[in-house]
Amino acid sequence: LVKNNRTVRIAIVSVVTLVVLIGFAVQVKNAENCRKQTFTKAVEAETTEIDNFFRVHPNEYVKTISRYDALLAELGKPCHSGLKMSVQAKRDAICRARDKNIELIMKNLRDEVRPLIEDRQYGKAASVVLDYDGDLAQETLVERTRMADMFTEQGSLYSKSRHPEP
Repeated sequence: LVKNNRTVRIAIVSVVTLVVLIGFAVQVKNAENCRKQTFTKAVEAETTEIDNFFRVHPNEYVKTISRYDALLAELGKPCHSGLKMSVQAKRDAICRARDKNIELIMKNLRDEVRPLIEDRQYGKAASVVLDYDGDLAQETLVERTRMADMFTEQGSLYSKSRHPEP
């Protein structure tokens, strides 16, 4: 009987210990879920803030993209892959919109200087392209400089063909 009592006590202590450990594990898991929900809400709030910023400043592509990049850097852990994909999709959409806008700006500049090129006013065409200071001026600078250099070269070739060296 004494041996059975001891075995029963050990079994009871084991069961109580197991229940306490399970309770602790549940609390830890609940705390992790709470932290994850809080983090998710913070990410969603930041995403909404970035979206609102871009709505108010529709040509602020660089700032908007850099804010998304900063948010993506915080989502480096694999457990945030769903959030990361959502934020990445929004960032990609902004990049596509920027690229489309750049293409449109460059097309409009080409259309604007076409009459100057037809009149062989290459220097004026280069100036128009280089002096552009509208939306995405910084983002189009390299391409505009390349275009202006091409016009300058065309002007030089045209000038040489009209006034050949003796």
